[in-house]
Amino acid sequence: MPRNTYPETITYFGQLIRSRLSMKSDFKIERKAMRTLSFDEPDNFYLSPEQQELHALKYSEELHNFVTSAGSIVIDNQYNFILTCEQNPRLIVSESMHHSAMANGKKVLASGSLIFKDGYLIKMTNHSGHYCPKDDEMLDVIKALHTASNGTLYEYYSYCTPEPLLYSVKELIHADRFEQLTPIATDEIIHPETGKREKCGYDFKMGNGALGSRNRFGAGLKPERISVFEHIIKSRFTLFESTEQPSSSSESSVQQPFKA
Repeated sequence: MPRNTYPETITYFGQLIRSRLSMKSDFKIERKAMRTLSFDEPDNFYLSPEQQELHALKYSEELHNFVTSAGSIVIDNQYNFILTCEQNPRLIVSESMHHSAMANGKKVLASGSLIFKDGYLIKMTNHSGHYCPKDDEMLDVIKALHTASNGTLYEYYSYCTPEPLLYSVKELIHADRFEQLTPIATDEIIHPETGKREKCGYDFKMGNGALGSRNRFGAGLKPERISVFEHIIKSRFTLFESTEQPSSSSESSVQQPFKA
């Protein structure tokens, strides 16, 4: 199977996107297993290009906002998201689907979570165990989505550390690297209208306001999942070998069924 080819230069809402994120090596057996299956097989949980379109948000020039593929306002919720690594990137979201499934195992420009309120994008994260994007790898997309949201995106949560860190998007859009900024302190908040940090008068532990149940960075596949993917791969290899055998093969050359 030929390797996927990706554009050298990609812009998104006027922003040059330099990141190209590959799935972490711990999950490559998952991708290999899914690649052996056709999209219509029940064990294949990766999205086909047609299925991706159903999960892709569209941009309404009239509303200056993202809408669903059906043209409806995005329901208030937290969504996993990936931005496809294509000449015309697609923002694909799901309430529960893994990032690798949404991306069909391919490279992405960004991955994490998006939070919508009153139909507007207000928060985002890099919370993705399959891709584990670094903060600087997310910066271009943060700037692009701030432009796309018409400034309603105001908080970015980083999961690169055991304890999530919160940053002001209003500050990030003027930075070249994260090291130029400091995260929001425990006695600070970000004003939702101005996007500026303010003293709140009390200490707030960032972990309490984090947008994920547990940090997925560094997490790998469970042994039972690895066994499932190994079974799929071996079964397909066995099936391929058996179909390659001549019909007049002797009994000794008949492919034995796979035993788990």
